[in-house]
Amino acid sequence: MSNSEMISVPRELLPCSFCGQQDAFVEQLDSDSSVVICQGRVDEHSACLARGPVGIQESEDELQPGYDAAVREWNRRAKPAAQPQGEPVAFPGYPPVPEDRKLPAPAALVLPDRKPEPSCMTAVDDDREAVIWNACLDAVARLNKK
Repeated sequence: MSNSEMISVPRELLPCSFCGQQDAFVEQLDSDSSVVICQGRVDEHSACLARGPVGIQESEDELQPGYDAAVREWNRRAKPAAQPQGEPVAFPGYPPVPEDRKLPAPAALVLPDRKPEPSCMTAVDDDREAVIWNACLDAVARLNKK
């Protein structure tokens, strides 16, 4: 074997940068490429399904085309951002905001008036407009209660 030959060796996948789990696999996409897909469970009914960059075949000797490139790109992906620590940041000329600052009370949402219920004398277009308008108001009111 010469120094120029490449050997495909399975490489360790780093944890997913989105969910932090190690439950990922390398899937072959077509005849010359592969991609890493995370199957980490996010909650009881859903999975992460983050996908890494597509790895393209680098050599005819690869057992799975693009495997090494896909793993390399998955492991090189952006790391999660560091969480802020220490003193609060302030803009020049303004004092820093204390961490124990009380937030103002949320403002009440004021909705527009409901449209009158359609009657038998209402035009068809006006009839639909009032029903849709009132349904939207009801939906916004429901969301505001949560």
